[in-house]
Amino acid sequence: MSLYIIVHSLKKSPEEFGAIMQSEETPQLAKAMAAGETPARCLKSWNPIPYGKTDTFYCLWDADNTDDIEATMGDMLDYVTCDPVQVDEIDWADVATSA
Repeated sequence: MSLYIIVHSLKKSPEEFGAIMQSEETPQLAKAMAAGETPARCLKSWNPIPYGKTDTFYCLWDADNTDDIEATMGDMLDYVTCDPVQVDEIDWADVATSA
């Protein structure tokens, strides 16, 4: 599997996006990803909306390909865009200890 970072742009208002993130569907999706029942897994998300940046949401995904991310997101694609960028992870603590 590969890592992908996504800067999701909101397609709906921050309030509508917040409502779907607080719905019952979100923990169900998280459980399915944790159990390996989805083709991709969202490893981490960063939410700047409460801090004034109300047009984007950031996620790190583990997937074989971008289609698997979109399949896993399902109806969430009605709320945010999805333009994954494959990335390598740099652990700066490892870099510091190996220098």
